[in-house]
Amino acid sequence: MRTIETTANVTPDGKLIAEVPADISPGEHPVVLVIEETPSSRPRRIPKPPLKLKTIHLEGWPEDCTFGRKDIYGDDGR
Repeated sequence: MRTIETTANVTPDGKLIAEVPADISPGEHPVVLVIEETPSSRPRRIPKPPLKLKTIHLEGWPEDCTFGRKDIYGDDGR
């Protein structure tokens, strides 16, 4: 059993139209509906495409590089 939260449209003739994930097999399924008393007035959100990020190549740290407290903060500890 799975719980799917989605938005559905009810047509004037009483038909419910909803989308489910693609991995749900076709055919009849027993379902449970919970319907709000008033229709939603907010517009349906359209998913945004993924961000196009620039790829950069980074080299490794120098072999003699250390990150001890003394190396980072100096003699006064700050």
